[in-house]
Formats: sequence, structure tokens, C-alpha cells
Amino acid sequence: MDKVKREKEFVECRQPNGVISMVPSYIFDRVLYETRHEKDHLVMYVTYKEGAEMYRMSEKFFREWVNEIGAAKHLTQGKVIVSIKKIEEFLKYL
Repeated sequence: MDKVKREKEFVECRQPNGVISMVPSYIFDRVLYETRHEKDHLVMYVTYKEGAEMYRMSEKFFREWVNEIGAAKHLTQGKVIVSIKKIEEFLKYL
């Protein structure tokens, strides 16, 4: 499901089969944040605080680092999620 546009309270989502759904933005944000890989229950997105704890670094350093490598996704003013997949891809090449 791809996020296409955001209005005040709803997000228009287009599914691969062409179906378009209007989803309340607070639900869309929560589902995106809580997306999990079904096989091994790996969390795909975390907050700055959770990520800093996972990678055992200060929250300030983690925030600067993930923004630099492009792993942070700014949903709305004040709401940011961090892609674990992008972090792991970056770390493969160190």
C-alpha cells in the first residue's frame, strides 16, 4: 500500500490491485510505525529513543546519524520513524 497524499484527517492509499482507500491519518501512522516482519517478528521501524537503545548509543548521536544516512522518515511535524532495514543495509558495508 503506497501513501499517495495526505489531507487533514485522511490518507489516500492505493493498493496494487487498483483499490483506493481513505484511511484516518492517525491509524495510517500507527500501522506504519508498527509494521513487523511476519517470519521473525523483526520490528521494521522504531523511534529515535528505541533505536538509540537498540544500537547502544546516545539518542542525540543516533538522531544525527540516521538523518545523515537517510534512514529517518518524517511523517508529520514531530513524528519521525527510523527504518531498521536502511540502517542494516548501511552497516553491511562498514
